[in-house]
Amino acid sequence: MFGLKSVYFYLIACQITLIKFFKKLYFSSKNYNKSLESITPKQIYYSPNPFLLSIITSYSNQSFKISDIDPNIFWLEDKKKGIEQIHNFFWLSLLDRKTDNKKIKKIIFIWMIKNSKYKNKIWETSTLSARIISWILNIDIILKNSTFEFKKNFFDCIINQTNHLKRNIKFEKNLSKKIEILTAIILTGLVFKEYEENFNLGIRETEALIKNYFDNNGFPLSRNPNDLVFFSKYFIFCKEIIKDSQKYVPEFLDDIIEKNLNCINFIKTPTNCLPLFNGATSLNLSQIEKYLENLKPNNKDDVIGGLFKIKHKNHFILIDVDKPPQKKFSRSYQSGPLSFEYFIDGIKIVTNSGFGNHISKKAELLSRLTACQSTLAINETSVKKIEKSIFFGEKKIIDSTCITISGNLVNKNKIFNWEIRKNI
Repeated sequence: MFGLKSVYFYLIACQITLIKFFKKLYFSSKNYNKSLESITPKQIYYSPNPFLLSIITSYSNQSFKISDIDPNIFWLEDKKKGIEQIHNFFWLSLLDRKTDNKKIKKIIFIWMIKNSKYKNKIWETSTLSARIISWILNIDIILKNSTFEFKKNFFDCIINQTNHLKRNIKFEKNLSKKIEILTAIILTGLVFKEYEENFNLGIRETEALIKNYFDNNGFPLSRNPNDLVFFSKYFIFCKEIIKDSQKYVPEFLDDIIEKNLNCINFIKTPTNCLPLFNGATSLNLSQIEKYLENLKPNNKDDVIGGLFKIKHKNHFILIDVDKPPQKKFSRSYQSGPLSFEYFIDGIKIVTNSGFGNHISKKAELLSRLTACQSTLAINETSVKKIEKSIFFGEKKIIDSTCITISGNLVNKNKIFNWEIRKNI
């Protein structure tokens, strides 16, 4: 029986690998890239407020000078900077709006020469969606004093990339990436009259996503608080750009945003962060703080998203009282039933171990397997932590257990070698 199952799963894995391989070949072909071409927009009918980008990006407190950049070698250094961070163009929001835009145009011009045809990593869904969003929200400085030829190539590049997203959105199973795709499609429908159908398509698909992925309270079925904040940012962003374009905001969008904000307000800790439940990370809520301040809480439930809250005087407790999500929604889920967090006077006393996705993929896997869901933390020192360490010249993931005995800290470290596991 187990032998047959192994053969079955092996064949499925082979099938998936072959499909990905042939899809990559097809996307890279001349015929496919030719098929993405369509009508070139004549002009932009709506120029979005570039500062709205701060809702979905975390670059608001950073900046750099365009004068420090050499456009001729900018893309030669992209391997050092990281493909996603540099090719998503979110860094455009860091520039001074009054700066000379000649270098910006040259950087984008060189990018279009090198990457206007499909390339696997550079056209990855999240990176591609972010690039379209960033280009459109910075379209004023990009097209300022531009030539007709540059403007045409720029519009064509946006449309070709958008057409690629539209063709492949039905194959996207990751719903976080799907909302990024839909946001980019909605934005192109607002900016270009020739592609107004993109707006209608994006709105229809967004409504369907909300119906299938959120419960009645507006909490995502993944039960991950990070997903709640991530989606709420994109919903708020979509609402703001629709308002900015002077179009009617769909009622379902207003409704889900209000529910999302109520859920966030319900679960946020006294330190104005997310609790470390079910795959969440220590995420600050400053990007949507003004929306939370204007919120009129209308939820009287004690349980939202499977999290039960107790507030009494200076005590604050959150307890996970629900079952794990369905398998199709468990991509970023960390086993959390019966875990809890406890605050007194705004200081966290009991914490969950959180999700290790900011450390490495290995740490992410380890944090999903570990049983340290509720651990004692005093003076920001926890009995459990996951960290990187150097062991015989190699980076290893340490699941560290610390026990306090008469004030002396004793460490019992388990070093996991991912090829051969050893306990030390």
